[in-house]
Formats: sequence, C-alpha cells, structure tokens
Amino acid sequence: MNNHNHRYLAYAKVYGRGLFPLDMLRYDNCVPATQHDVCLMQRTFLSQRGMVGSNEEWEICVKRILLEPNRGNKACFTIGRWNSFQCDIIEVASPNDKPYREVRKLYLHLKN
Repeated sequence: MNNHNHRYLAYAKVYGRGLFPLDMLRYDNCVPATQHDVCLMQRTFLSQRGMVGSNEEWEICVKRILLEPNRGNKACFTIGRWNSFQCDIIEVASPNDKPYREVRKLYLHLKN
C-alpha cells in the first residue's frame, strides 16, 4: 500500500480585523475551509474599497493538507507569523468547532 496517497487535514480559526492576509495562505500552504469562509475573506477586500465596514472583525476557518497525521508535538500553522499580521489563530478539530471563541476571549483578556 502506498502511504503517500493518504492525506490528513488540519483546521484553524483565524481571527482578525480589516484586510485578510492572503499571503498567509501561501506561506502556510492552506486554503479557506468552506465556501462560507471564501465569502468572508472576499468581504474583507470589499471593506477596503469602502463597500462595507473597513475595520470590522472577522473569523475565518482555514485548512491545510498534511502528508502525515499531526501527533500534537508541533503546530500545523505558523502562529507567530499570523500574529505579525495582527491575527490570532487557534487550531480546531473541524470547521464547525465554535467553543474556541470563549477560549480566545480568555486569551485576549490574559494577554492585555
């Protein structure tokens, strides 16, 4: 059996404000997780043209294809680089995971 055909997915919720950092998709080799996330991402670019609120917050889920399962010993995404774009990123089990918003609120509260 050829193990190179197996793929594993890693998901993360990205939280930010204003323009979505498109270059991070290339850097982390990831894509929007759902069509809804694509629409949210497009909305951030419309906001820069004055069509919607230019500084509104967003939450977008991204996914990354891995060649082997992540055993939890390293992050699948470059958290520090996302942070450099003023974004928070939290790895999740699936695009539908929602409880992380509460974790993020606690994190931001402790960070300040």
